[in-house]
Amino acid sequence: MIEITKDIFEKVLPVGMSSHEELFDSLSEEIKSTVSILYEKMLGDEGAALVESDTNSLLWHFEQYSVISAFLKLFRQLDLVLTPSGFGIVSNTNVSPASKQRVDALEGQLRTRQLYSRAMILDRLRSESWGTTHQAITNIPRLCCEYWFFYVMNFNTEATYQDWNTALADIKNADEALRKRISDEMMDEMLEVYRTGNREVDKKIYLAINEIWDFTQLWLGAGNKAAFGIPYRKLMRILDNEDNAETFATYLNSDAYKANHVEIFQNTKDSTGYLFNG
Repeated sequence: MIEITKDIFEKVLPVGMSSHEELFDSLSEEIKSTVSILYEKMLGDEGAALVESDTNSLLWHFEQYSVISAFLKLFRQLDLVLTPSGFGIVSNTNVSPASKQRVDALEGQLRTRQLYSRAMILDRLRSESWGTTHQAITNIPRLCCEYWFFYVMNFNTEATYQDWNTALADIKNADEALRKRISDEMMDEMLEVYRTGNREVDKKIYLAINEIWDFTQLWLGAGNKAAFGIPYRKLMRILDNEDNAETFATYLNSDAYKANHVEIFQNTKDSTGYLFNG
């Protein structure tokens, strides 16, 4: 299990730099606990192996996330003071705590950084080894995850943790709406492709995933009626295309497919339920 040193702490959290070591000392046990929990809840054996092998800057993102998460757990319990090099802990009665406004601003910045770090960790973990684990399933429950929100949808903007919290309910609603129309099984199949980062599968899977991203983005920006316009029709054309039958066999054999293709009754003389109107 990796160890977070004071040097790492100060690189991750410049607000922790001061002439005193009280801040790091007060958080060291919480950091160890946080790392241990993340190993169990986020990494598992497969993810731990990836982190400890330091691939794709994964270790650095994990260190950031661990430190920030631990800091935020005890944030409101600390008497913080603004020093020339950052925030420290009030160490005597002659020093006043930092203003509530400064502390609130710091907390907001850290909560946003925490989500950016989490998004990068989960994206770097996507692999054949980690992608089918319990940790992968619980940490990436939807295709529209933190990485999509911060690094795809809002690539050219500075989205905050408040933006994510506001969007999350609609992201969940959009996901549920699509699950009803393409089936849980088909959505979960695409999710597994995404979690494993499997680029060897039919590229049509990724075309469908991109349409789901567009569907959700339009839902967030313009509402569900707009989402069920062009992006939804494009997604269904991909899934319903006869040329894609093998790729999306799970959907084609689902109750959702049958519900989408209910035949409208034709009142003809050959129909068993023919109605004669005189």
